[in-house]
Amino acid sequence: YPKQRALARATIQMFSQKNISIPKKTGLEKIIREVWAYEQKRLHRLFMRHTGKQQRKNISTLLNKGECEQKYQIVALRQEMKNFNTSQIENALTQHALLHPIFKIADLLVPKLNIPNSTVEYYASLVDYYKGTRLISLNPISVQIYLLCYCFIQYMKLNDTLLEAFKRRSLDYHRK
Repeated sequence: YPKQRALARATIQMFSQKNISIPKKTGLEKIIREVWAYEQKRLHRLFMRHTGKQQRKNISTLLNKGECEQKYQIVALRQEMKNFNTSQIENALTQHALLHPIFKIADLLVPKLNIPNSTVEYYASLVDYYKGTRLISLNPISVQIYLLCYCFIQYMKLNDTLLEAFKRRSLDYHRK
């Protein structure tokens, strides 16, 4: 479980920085479990308070399977551009269009969740860690938060990639 390992590592590091004696393994596990549960409840409450039913439904659409393909939309979004040819740019523009409505939700909601950027990146990385099928088996609210963070990060990366593609293609046309 990557969540607990990272949290345990950070807790032990904090204990050593503050010169606190490290409790027994069972005591540490209990502390981490309680802190993790409290943080998850806090995030779930904020998420539910600041999103509407339709917004949550839009986020959940990423776990639907595509019409033409039998893979989850979130899996298709993880495919990055390999080069700047026309078909790759068209795929990136399709991904951009799919992410845009969810990014608008994330842009408003992520600051309200009051979590650091490293945590947003961590939650986004969980979407890569868990595959589409495994994401469905997790807590639905947690998954929506992970997807929201993923879209928040991925949309900005995709914007940068598309700008780079535009820049390269423009320079190529200018040279020709």
